[in-house]
Amino acid sequence: MKGAIYEVDSGRLEMIITAPRKEDIDLQLTGRTGFRAYYGDVKDGQYIVEGSPVLRPVMGLTVSSTELTIAKVLRVDNIPKGTKVFHPEGEVVVDDGFIEWYSVEPGTYLFRFENFPYMEEEINAVVR
Repeated sequence: MKGAIYEVDSGRLEMIITAPRKEDIDLQLTGRTGFRAYYGDVKDGQYIVEGSPVLRPVMGLTVSSTELTIAKVLRVDNIPKGTKVFHPEGEVVVDDGFIEWYSVEPGTYLFRFENFPYMEEEINAVVR
């Protein structure tokens, strides 16, 4: 039997399970408050809405360019409000829909965007 354990408030999947019986899935709820079991096929990239699995939406980010020269600005637009952005200098929560960044040092720099239920996204900016 296939199933999942998910957080009731958000629908976020805690784990996807394949077990011999429904009771074996239920065992994963032991000691967990705020979680429920879903019985059926659930895939990575989904979450539970009103008791059914649905695909997590994509953010729809637009990026000026990931190939940059020194001091050229990387601009990322269409960032959903409340998105946590992990960037080379740390992290920030974006509420105005965009970020701008540049570097005076060559290298490859990772940007990670997280805002559940959206799918996480990553951008690698290459500065030459």
